[in-house]
Amino acid sequence: MKKLQLLIYLLLFIAVVPLTSCDDDDDAEPSRTVLLTTSQWTGNTIYVDDVDQTQSFRDKGMDIRTWKLKFNTDGSYTIQGDMLQPSPYTGTWEFTNNQQAILFDKNASNGSETAQINKLSSSELFLQMTLEDTQSGTMIEAEVRFKK
Repeated sequence: MKKLQLLIYLLLFIAVVPLTSCDDDDDAEPSRTVLLTTSQWTGNTIYVDDVDQTQSFRDKGMDIRTWKLKFNTDGSYTIQGDMLQPSPYTGTWEFTNNQQAILFDKNASNGSETAQINKLSSSELFLQMTLEDTQSGTMIEAEVRFKK
């Protein structure tokens, strides 16, 4: 009888342990800071009103594909490329709006700028920002897309 009772406990143990010891194997997504600072971003395209205007900007002398943007974990960044003065330019950055935007150069004497993060993944960064049309001097709201 003791052997039967031991066998029942053993079978219950074997049946219950796999059910209770398994946990969700989903991998955690990297933080937005890790996604942003892992490596350098390269300019890819510029969209204005959901239309690819990369060639139009290139015709005006601003080739987004030359832009290289590197965010550092210490809150600094460096950007270089066509039409950026000085190039390379180094400044500060921080997340705002619950990590949905980036505030550039918070305490700069010439002012700060905020870029809305439209997309941030391990391979793409889409920033909604204001750019200057170099021919007309007007400011344009554009989505600047970077890739790794």
